[in-house]
Amino acid sequence: MKHARLTLRHWAGVAGIALTLLVFAGVLWLSPLAAGDEVPLTPEMGTLKAGTTYVVPAGEQVSIGSNADAGDCLYPGTITIEKGATLIVRGELVWEEDASLEVEGSVRCEGDGRVLQKLGRLNIRESASIDRLEVSGISAMEADRGAPSSGNTYVSISGGHVGQLNLRAGRLIVSGGTVGSLKAQTEVPSCSVGFLLQCQGGEIGTLDIQLPQDPPDEMYLAAHVGTLIMRPGDYQLKLTNAARVDQLQLSGGDAGSPRLMGEVGSACSIGALTAAGGVIDGADAITCNQIYLSGDARATGLLTEAEGGVYLAAQGGKRPSFTPSAGAANPLYRRVELTGNAAQAVTLSAPSGKSISGRGDFDGFYCKEGDQVTVTSTGSDPLDITRNNMYLAFSNGSATYTASAGFDQLQVKYAPPLSIGMTHTAGTGRAQYTYDPVSHILILENNCRLSGTVQEDVHIKVTSGAGYIELNKVDRGAHCVTLEPLIRQEGETVGIFIGLDGASHLTALSSSAGPLSLVKEAHAVEDGLLTVDGDLAAAGAISASNIQTLTCKKITAPSASFNNCIALCDGMESTNGSINLINGSDLTANGPIVLRSQNENHALSITSSRVNVCAAGETPIQSDRKIVITGNSCVTARALPVKGENIPLPAVVTSGDLLLFDGTPLSSGQDRFFYALSSGGAPAVQAGGEIAFSLKTADTPLPTIARPQDGEIIPLEGGGQTFGVGDRPTTDVLVAPAGRFYTLAVDGGSGSGNQLIGQPAYLTADPAPEGMVFDRWELVSGEGRFADTTAANTAFTASAEATVRALYREAPVESDPDEPVTPAPEDPVKPDPDEPTPPAPDDPVDPAPPDGGGQTPPTPTPSPEEGDPSGGDAAPPTQGPEDGASQTGDASALPTWLAILTASLLVAVLCKRHFAGWKHLQR
Repeated sequence: MKHARLTLRHWAGVAGIALTLLVFAGVLWLSPLAAGDEVPLTPEMGTLKAGTTYVVPAGEQVSIGSNADAGDCLYPGTITIEKGATLIVRGELVWEEDASLEVEGSVRCEGDGRVLQKLGRLNIRESASIDRLEVSGISAMEADRGAPSSGNTYVSISGGHVGQLNLRAGRLIVSGGTVGSLKAQTEVPSCSVGFLLQCQGGEIGTLDIQLPQDPPDEMYLAAHVGTLIMRPGDYQLKLTNAARVDQLQLSGGDAGSPRLMGEVGSACSIGALTAAGGVIDGADAITCNQIYLSGDARATGLLTEAEGGVYLAAQGGKRPSFTPSAGAANPLYRRVELTGNAAQAVTLSAPSGKSISGRGDFDGFYCKEGDQVTVTSTGSDPLDITRNNMYLAFSNGSATYTASAGFDQLQVKYAPPLSIGMTHTAGTGRAQYTYDPVSHILILENNCRLSGTVQEDVHIKVTSGAGYIELNKVDRGAHCVTLEPLIRQEGETVGIFIGLDGASHLTALSSSAGPLSLVKEAHAVEDGLLTVDGDLAAAGAISASNIQTLTCKKITAPSASFNNCIALCDGMESTNGSINLINGSDLTANGPIVLRSQNENHALSITSSRVNVCAAGETPIQSDRKIVITGNSCVTARALPVKGENIPLPAVVTSGDLLLFDGTPLSSGQDRFFYALSSGGAPAVQAGGEIAFSLKTADTPLPTIARPQDGEIIPLEGGGQTFGVGDRPTTDVLVAPAGRFYTLAVDGGSGSGNQLIGQPAYLTADPAPEGMVFDRWELVSGEGRFADTTAANTAFTASAEATVRALYREAPVESDPDEPVTPAPEDPVKPDPDEPTPPAPDDPVDPAPPDGGGQTPPTPTPSPEEGDPSGGDAAPPTQGPEDGASQTGDASALPTWLAILTASLLVAVLCKRHFAGWKHLQR
């Protein structure tokens, strides 16, 4: 052990000595003594010597130019970097007018170091190396102040290597050497400040050009370029002297279309040419392996290699053009323009087709003219496919067509679960829509026609471009079909105009961004019928015209208008406008008709139409404005009480006037009447203004108030009028032309009096005598029909004098539920011999003894005061010891608990000893 300790001390001493030497070497390295090889660069230096490192310190700028001391220079401002010399730029090195830099050594930028040439000359020769260089020329502001032209900025690369060169102005000639990245880009509107790019030789990794217009001198390329990028602009680049480009990327745009020209007989080559715009004229002197043209690119005079090909891709509404050189036999492929939300759900194939991927906007499937192209579905969703705006027959999951000489447009969309096409008024064309089978949303973009039974749920959304939708027997079946507007921007108005042909059934219909109009389609073959399971609501007016039947729940809109329309609903509400029913409309409502408006020009107007409103617990007809009933109209309003309540409910309430008929003479056989029935003793009609009848003219008979007799209009306290008899309100009012009534006599019930011919009279049987119950109604004389002869409250309809009678019968004798039922002696109840005989009620019941023998005495149930702390009616059953489970307080569980406690203490002691031993070892 002692030897080991000596060895450790020896090693510690060696490590200490090594560390001391290392620290000493670091101090020497960082000391000024070690920095003697880095010489700060000054403008007076003419030649940077080989084997020496010069530096432009960080944060400093060294400017070389006409203001510098000539020193030992070739001419003022000239610096020569000899081969083997190194210049490190950590700050900024700038040379101005009359400055010259001859480089054969190495120039390296570190950190934010920058080498900037504004004017003067830069010659990069063999063995030279510069990693970053900016050639900016003079700024536009400096040019305005009369500074020398950037034409005096000259860069020549005849050898060596430049890592990155940015040329914004000046003249650049590359005759040798290599350039990693060369950007020739300027934003000066005209290149009058001087710009020249001539690549006579050497190699350039990436050449990126973007100029607003042609410079004064021609730009040409006779070198080897890995990637040539020509960005939008109005300029031209010529390939000459066997120039070679591995990849060419050319694009046009709003800034202009660049032009790539070839020189006759120059034998240039391009590996892969990709043009998304621009112009290429190869002059039969440029040979390409692969050619990809898209957009409005135009190419001519290009030669292609034997294994090459030409690929054309349309882009939006733009089509590229390609004119091959004389004698060129390379195949010409055009991309199939595959669009639609189900484009990914099909695959394309053709005998000579090719799929291209990894080329960005050029990816897709290409084929030649005359190829048989097969479209195959990859899923089970139904598809809607068109080719060049013509429907493509698609069966058994595939379709086939012949490729044309142009660009085939193939649109693949998911087919909605109902038929869709163009409307009659649109003629030929295509329905523009999008359907998502996941969300079941169908978006309609233009006028279209929907028809057929729906195969699955669909939510139809109408855009502002779909001004007219035809529904031709659209049946929702067992699915959910909704129709509503699609709002794409805030405040947009989207109205829905629907033409009906035949019967259609929807789950919901709403127009939350505009009006809703329903009409019978002009070219309809059948009557228009529409059933909506839910409410009919609109943010604008709702109008319906020439609809055979409209069925829905509540109708809600700012205003509503029905023209020659039959409607069945659960109520109607106008939130800020008029309600108009005209021209033979027929409205039946199982809820109130309500008009809400503060405009005195609005009204609830019923003209030559029929209205039948019945409301339970509400006033059937309510209006904030006047009510006008004119022409040949029939109006019935009945307020029904809610079961168990007797709240007074008028049948008609208006805050304005009530005009009953307008004095128009009636033709023979016409019916015109107004019937109001209230409940709870309320007046039948209550108006805030006047109640007026038809005009008293010679050819207009006065109406008759048929029920009750001698009814009249009486004023209300505080203003307004109501129907009444004397000073009492009338709860049942019938107004009709004279001679349209018959006399009804009711024996044993109420309902006697003058009744309107052809309209139901409501009968109520008197209470049955003691020991009797109502049986049925009997027609004593005359002709007529009962709604239900067995109902004590029913309706009776007749057209002439009639008498009816209520009949009663003896009430059935009900048995006493407390009297025991004794079976007949001829049918005694015999016990089943297989069933055990139950014990008598007084016999004690002994439970079967357990397997261990002996009887278990019954457990008494303690009273709430004694054994049930919860105060319940009975204590839960207790588990006896024979069940085998130890109970709390049971002495049999004591050995088990002692064993668990002993084991726990033993484990604790072992753990403590182990921990103490571990700490001892650590010491």
